[in-house]
Formats: sequence, C-alpha cells, structure tokens
Amino acid sequence: MKAVEQGKVCKEDVILLNVSGGYKRIAEDYGLCRIKPSFGVSLDIPLDEIQRECL
Repeated sequence: MKAVEQGKVCKEDVILLNVSGGYKRIAEDYGLCRIKPSFGVSLDIPLDEIQRECL
C-alpha cells in the first residue's frame, strides 16, 4: 500500500509476492493462510507462451 501511496506502482498493477523459504519464520509473527497459485512457470516455458496464458 505504501508503494501505491508513493506512486511507485499503480493501484491496478499485479504484484507477484514471493515468500519462499521464509514461510515458517514469518508465520511465527503473523497469521498466514496458504493459497493455491493460479499459474506456475518453469525455465523451459517460452516467454510468449507465458504471456498468452496470463494476459
């Protein structure tokens, strides 16, 4: 929210949140709930294919 207020990102922008590796530590301080990813990628998928699927 601060980034929107500071004009660093637009309110409509989509932000990818990566909390891999730190889940256990952050869960100690905050109530977290796991959600299922809507889309996954790997290095062998061409960028144009990812764009077709996501945009």
